[in-house]
Amino acid sequence: MPGNLQLLESRSNHIEESLIAHTQSSVGFSRFTAEERSRLLPYLADSRRILKFYENSNHPAATLQAYGAFFDFAELLFYLQLDQESLLQLAGPGFLPPVKEISIESFREKAKHAAILARKSLAIDPNPNIKQKSDLILIEVLSDLLFNERTDPYLFERLANIDRSNVRSALQPVVNYTILALSAQKGDIKTVNLLIQDGFENEVQQLIRVYTQFHGRDYIQSLQNARLMLNQPSINANNRSEAARIIGEIFAIQSGPAAGLPYLILAQDLREKPSPLLTEQIERWQNGQK
Repeated sequence: MPGNLQLLESRSNHIEESLIAHTQSSVGFSRFTAEERSRLLPYLADSRRILKFYENSNHPAATLQAYGAFFDFAELLFYLQLDQESLLQLAGPGFLPPVKEISIESFREKAKHAAILARKSLAIDPNPNIKQKSDLILIEVLSDLLFNERTDPYLFERLANIDRSNVRSALQPVVNYTILALSAQKGDIKTVNLLIQDGFENEVQQLIRVYTQFHGRDYIQSLQNARLMLNQPSINANNRSEAARIIGEIFAIQSGPAAGLPYLILAQDLREKPSPLLTEQIERWQNGQK
């Protein structure tokens, strides 16, 4: 039986270095190429085989499950588009980040397995060292979201237990991404303002605040900020479109679909490519349906 965890730790460090090399300044990662995946995926498979040699050793089961959870979660990150663009999609309309070069079914199964291993580790040892605990909760939360494809209320509760400063370096872009997106959905403007002070394009900051204030039902402030974005021609067309859509949503909430319809039509006109979802929503509102 292996005498220590040095080999597993070395493997974990190599994967971590690969993620750090793709770290972006604010959130997420630059894309992994097919060549990089062809090199890293066999390395992960070998790492899992090595992990199996430790299963009957006297090493803590919780620690071994934690290594497995990290290996599985790292594989998810090789396929995910985690960047400012997908952050806006998750924070606002609630669309999950795009998955590349793998079927959704296979990806969801991998996400499910990563979440299971993280939960097992925490169930065996609910109080591991604080760094490991924060990593595991992050893995559990995002993997659960990617598998179930919905933001269950318990995810927000679990997120509150993450000590962001103690998440390992390779996962800092992931924890920032996850906390920002879910805090925006929750309407937690205090947390959002804390996390978007540095490293974000100005219009991304503006739109995340618009979304957060909208989700938090601070319609006056959301409306004001959305109008400011709409009146700035230098802002990306799709982001201005989202500002117009939010204005329409607020007017529809306050006065019915007819009041918001002109802004929904404007949102479609502003887009670089027509949105099928906006087309459907416009048709519903034209028929008086919310």
